[in-house]
Amino acid sequence: MFIVSDGFCHDVKSRSQARSRGGRQAITHYMYDWMRSEYVDNGCRHYRSIPVLLPHTHIVGVPNWLQNTNLYRWPKQYKELFKVFSNFGKQLT
Repeated sequence: MFIVSDGFCHDVKSRSQARSRGGRQAITHYMYDWMRSEYVDNGCRHYRSIPVLLPHTHIVGVPNWLQNTNLYRWPKQYKELFKVFSNFGKQLT
């Protein structure tokens, strides 16, 4: 699950600074790179990436490769999101 907030968008866009600073930005980049690699390895299909937009965050902040899947807005679509999580284990078997 990707929680897309203004902070996430800023961290992903500031790639050059993240390597030298460490901390939250480095972790954000590590997770971003890991999930993007998984996306590419799966033939550009989303099996585990679920983007969730926090209030006041716009779709333009979502990375392009995550925009071709279902996006959920928190808390507006919490019921749909919980339904996805309740069925997630069943999809893997």
